[in-house]
Formats: sequence, C-alpha cells, structure tokens
Amino acid sequence: MEAQAHDAEGALQDIERNFDELEEIVTWCNRGGELVIEDRVGVRDDYSCDEARESHERASARRKELKRYLSGGLEDECRRAGCLPGWVR
Repeated sequence: MEAQAHDAEGALQDIERNFDELEEIVTWCNRGGELVIEDRVGVRDDYSCDEARESHERASARRKELKRYLSGGLEDECRRAGCLPGWVR
C-alpha cells in the first residue's frame, strides 16, 4: 500500500507541476488567442486550442481522482485488503 501511495503522490506532483501552465493556455485560447509551439531548432508549429482544452480536462479529472484517492480511497483500499487500523496515516 505504501508503494501505491507513493506512486499516487508522485503522479499528483507531476500534474500539479504543469497544471497552472495548462490553465493559462486554456485561458489564452478562451480569449481568442492562437497557440504556436516552437521546438529547439526554432521550427514553429500550430497547437490546437481543442487539444489544450482536452489536456486540461484530462489533467483536471486525474488530479481530482488522485486527491480523492489520497484523502480517503487509499485507506478504504487498505482496509479491504486486510490492513490493520492505523497502518495508513
């Protein structure tokens, strides 16, 4: 169970690290802005606002799921697996 909690915390940190940037991108799109991605060489490519919105929605849903899991789902899962009280804290 400890490994699962560690994995969930790591996944949540990864999402949190990029979440603010995703929100800014979606806000820019909602204001009518266009997105362009530039690679290391300087080649520019269009980036779809629809893709940005989908990425934000997926990240938001996964973020909620992980927070819910870490706040109570992990403890419930542990109890069902036979953990003793107090093991998950």
